[in-house]
Amino acid sequence: MRFLICVFLVLTPLLCLANPSYEKEETEIPRKPSNPPALVQKLPKAVPHCERFYTYQGKALECDSNLGRDGEAMRPLMKGVPDAIAELNLYQDNIKKARFAAYTGTLGLVAVIAGSLISRPLVEPGTWSLKPGGVVTLSGAFILLNSLLYGLSLNKTNEAHLSNAVNYHNVAHPERKIELQFSAEVSF
Repeated sequence: MRFLICVFLVLTPLLCLANPSYEKEETEIPRKPSNPPALVQKLPKAVPHCERFYTYQGKALECDSNLGRDGEAMRPLMKGVPDAIAELNLYQDNIKKARFAAYTGTLGLVAVIAGSLISRPLVEPGTWSLKPGGVVTLSGAFILLNSLLYGLSLNKTNEAHLSNAVNYHNVAHPERKIELQFSAEVSF
């Protein structure tokens, strides 16, 4: 093993001296490093989304932040009105509850599909008693229906919170009114 190390240490400088392009390569090393090519900045793809605007002092401004339909862009204007801030906070909290209702409804739909796949037919033909798949299907349908009704009613009342926040601001600052450029009502 020592022999191989010694041979390597002796032969390496000899191979470098034997290579005629070695000196040429050493003289061609640039004194100043070159810059890498400039990166081309790509523009982000336009993602279709629903823009909601409001008018403030004659300017149309976007109502929501980059995170979603949360009305967060209006918070700096409502800073001095605690009632408006409280309504905006309720609006944002209810968005989270509506999202939970949507996930629960999806779980109910999965249960309906799974129950239908577990047993066919869902009831015993002669006694009309539920099979295990029938219990899962009916439970999933109950969860789906309740989460749908809860989500729809929550969305309807939630949009009223955004309108109330704007109204509280407009009462407190009649000289700096905010006007929503979209309907905050959900009808069903």
